[in-house]
Amino acid sequence: MILYPLLKFGFVQPWADGYVGFDFEIFYQAALDIREGKSPYSDTVFHGDSPPSPDEVAGVYVYPAFFARLLIPLTGLTPLLAKLVFVALTYGVVLGLLAPSPQSALEGMGSKGPFWLPVFIPLCFLFSWGPLIENLRFGQSNLLTLALFCIAWRVSQSKSLAPRSRGLLAGVLLGMASMIKLTPFLILPFLVISLEWFALAGVAIGVILAVLLSGWHLTWEFFTQILPVVSTLESSSRGIDLGSILERRFPVPVSGWLVGLFYLAVLALFFRYRRSITLGELILLGAYL
Repeated sequence: MILYPLLKFGFVQPWADGYVGFDFEIFYQAALDIREGKSPYSDTVFHGDSPPSPDEVAGVYVYPAFFARLLIPLTGLTPLLAKLVFVALTYGVVLGLLAPSPQSALEGMGSKGPFWLPVFIPLCFLFSWGPLIENLRFGQSNLLTLALFCIAWRVSQSKSLAPRSRGLLAGVLLGMASMIKLTPFLILPFLVISLEWFALAGVAIGVILAVLLSGWHLTWEFFTQILPVVSTLESSSRGIDLGSILERRFPVPVSGWLVGLFYLAVLALFFRYRRSITLGELILLGAYL
C-alpha cells in the first residue's frame, strides 16, 4: 500500500504519460535561466504595472535561487528524465538513510515481531510528510528539503564525529534546506531553546554558502522584490492538501494569527521537554514544521 503510490505516481505514470509535472517544469525552466545567466524570476509578473494575481504567481518560479542552482546538472536531460532522476535521488536518499538495516532491525525488535516491521516507521514518516501524491506528480521542492533533513539527522546520529562537529554539520544542511524553501527556518527557535549553538552556527554557514552559490544579486532580488509580493497574496485554494480542502469547504479560511498561536503553543510544549529531546529528534520533529 505504501510503495504502490510511490512507484505509480513517481515513476510509472510519468513515464507512460510523458507527464513532467507543473511544478517541476517551473523549476527546470528556472535552472535553465540561471545556467544562461538570466534571472529565474518573471519580469512580466513581478515587475509589471499592476500587482500579480495568485493564479499568475502560481505559474512562475517563486523560490530562492539556490534551489534552481542545484537543479542545473539536471538540465542536460530532458524535463521528463530530469524529473524522474530528481524523484529517484531524493526518495532514494530518504529511504536509504531512514530505513534500518535488517541486522539493526532484528536487534531492535528482538522477539516482538518480524525484522522488516521497523522499516515501516521511516516509510510512514516519509509518506506522511506533506501531500504525497502532489509531491510525486509535480516533483516539488519538499522532496529535496526532506532529503537534506534526513542527511542532517543521520549526521547528528554519527558516532565517528565529535558532538560539536555533528551539530555544526547538521546545521549547515539545515541552513541549505532553509534556502530551498523558507519553511525550515521555523526550526531556529527550537534550536535556541535547546541551546544547540553549534547547530545554529551551522545554519548561518549553510545560508551563507547557499547565497554564495546562488549569487548575491539573485538572493537580494528574491528577498526584496519576490518574497514581499508573494507573502501578500492569498492562496488560490486549489491544492489537494488539507488546508486547501478546508478553505474550499468552509468560506472562512484559518487566520494567520491562529496558525502563529498554534506554533507558539508547540514551542511552549517543546520548552517543557527540551532537556529530554536530542538534536536528532529535534531535526525529525522539525521536518513536520
